[in-house]
Amino acid sequence: MASGSNNDHIINNIEKNDVSGYFDVIASGEEVQNGKPSPDVFLLAAQKLNINPENCLVLEDSSNGIEAAKAAGMYRIMVPDSYQPDEKVRQESNAIVDNLYEVRFYLEDTNKLCI
Repeated sequence: MASGSNNDHIINNIEKNDVSGYFDVIASGEEVQNGKPSPDVFLLAAQKLNINPENCLVLEDSSNGIEAAKAAGMYRIMVPDSYQPDEKVRQESNAIVDNLYEVRFYLEDTNKLCI
């Protein structure tokens, strides 16, 4: 989990949504000097996982997040929430899906998901 939020907020949301077992590491905005659209938080998450950034997938709901993921050299899927993607985000995203449920189908269809 890489988020620009502080650690307490991230942990609260993870626990509230009962998904704590799905994340091996947490990288928070309070751990990096520059927030999004700087890639710092995404690069920190990759470093904590000991994974090259180009092998990382970012699911984002903001233009700053997509820009940060692109700057980090990561694969980017936009999942719009309250923000609808503009032309710049459309160009910088590898894909745009309607919801999180569609992410798996996109990855399976494009042979990017290893099960």
